[in-house]
Amino acid sequence: MNRLISELTYRNDHKQAVCQLYRALLRKTNQLVCIPASINKYELKYNIQERFRNNYGSTFQIAEQLFKGITLDEALSLALGGNWGKLKEFIDIQRKEVFSYQRRRADYLINKEQIEESAKKTARGKVKRNLLARTKRKTRYFVPDLYIPDNEKQFIKDGLANANYQGDTVLKQFLHKLQSLKKIPDPKLLPYSPESIFTIGDNLDFNHIIRGTTSKSLENFDQDILKAIVIPAMEYDINKMYLEQLKNALDNKGPYQATVHEALAGTVPVPYIMQPTKKKIGREEIAKLIKKQIFFRRMINIWESQTHLTEENKQKDGSYPIKGSHGFGPDELIYPREYYQELYDAEEMYEILLQIHINDYNGKPNEPIDLKQFAWSESLDIASIYLRDAYKQVVQDSKIDFKTLQEHLQKSFNNHYDEQVEKYEQLIANLQKHNVFKHSEIVSPPGSRSISDVAAKRSINFFPQTEIIGKGKTLGEFMAEPGFKHYKYGYKLTKRIAQIMSKLGKDF
Repeated sequence: MNRLISELTYRNDHKQAVCQLYRALLRKTNQLVCIPASINKYELKYNIQERFRNNYGSTFQIAEQLFKGITLDEALSLALGGNWGKLKEFIDIQRKEVFSYQRRRADYLINKEQIEESAKKTARGKVKRNLLARTKRKTRYFVPDLYIPDNEKQFIKDGLANANYQGDTVLKQFLHKLQSLKKIPDPKLLPYSPESIFTIGDNLDFNHIIRGTTSKSLENFDQDILKAIVIPAMEYDINKMYLEQLKNALDNKGPYQATVHEALAGTVPVPYIMQPTKKKIGREEIAKLIKKQIFFRRMINIWESQTHLTEENKQKDGSYPIKGSHGFGPDELIYPREYYQELYDAEEMYEILLQIHINDYNGKPNEPIDLKQFAWSESLDIASIYLRDAYKQVVQDSKIDFKTLQEHLQKSFNNHYDEQVEKYEQLIANLQKHNVFKHSEIVSPPGSRSISDVAAKRSINFFPQTEIIGKGKTLGEFMAEPGFKHYKYGYKLTKRIAQIMSKLGKDF
């Protein structure tokens, strides 16, 4: 029983024994006559076929089904002799098993959520982490039609609520990093003696200790210090880091280079141009070319195959499913040329023999026969030529000349770089004019854009936690005016947050 399934089915005598059992069961089932009303012949045949078609995942399951097959074979032999008792008993047991499985399946579907919740409690390790990760995934927020006033108000309300959550998340990471670097006190490490200590036996109750930087622990910090010092300092440091990254990119990297690379996903390489934008020109056409390459290459391999293709999913009738081939059935099944060749050869032979018989019947046995008029294989040759020509055309189309497009894109990249340099110089001049530094918003000119003014341009994850109008402009607001990457407290910040907090913690 510990042997692998492949070893059990490797020997030819094992395969022959299983096939003999299958044929014996079907043959004896077809021989049943005068069947009692409690036995359905078609039900029996269907179950036999399904049991032999199923793929079993263990040696125990294979052995169990083989034992059932042997038991059924003995019951059928007795039934052919007129003794129906054992066959009735076997069918009753099988029906009860199927009914029991259906009930268990129905109960599972009804109580699926409760079962999964209980599974989370008993699971351990990586399995439990994966189960918990599924529940933590949030559904995507769909922005309503902001031209309707009520929808705009609800969108702003949802954005501010999300900003509170995102801001607290980033702040907890920042405080945790400062505590780990021992730049601010860690409540867990402070000597603290409560007024009363509760004990259970020899164990002390440590619930009075504030652990880590949880949402509850943020309430224990001085809120005035957080809002007036820590949060503005953190926001300034993040924007300063973004500004340094921008300066480094403009000084050292220069304009983006529209270099040509090759996509190797198809049968032949297809060139494409590297682009930094989300909407990349020409990528859709390249994807279609690669799809056509693979499609026609698969069609040719299957059409010309004479043996089983290990890389394809061959069906029991010798066909192969290929989407887009417009073959037979919903799976679009196609057959190799060899399959049609056998039919055509048989048809040619039949028509030639029929013509010989007609000549003999008409008294012209020696009349010559034009074999070309019985050539059925011409259509197969046409199909082969069509597939070859189509594949050659796709390969030819894949040799794309991107020189003109590359020059156009490089020119646009250079212009964009010049615009970025000009905006950066204006930003630096503006920062020097207003002498922007950490906490300079106290004396900076007030901001003029409200949340309502830019609500239509915002994502749900990029809402500031507080209104801007009437407050001094921060470094982030100066960077937002020319459209540079910036951070406001309340924005979602998850990408490389560990590296960001590590750098901020060292410079704090």
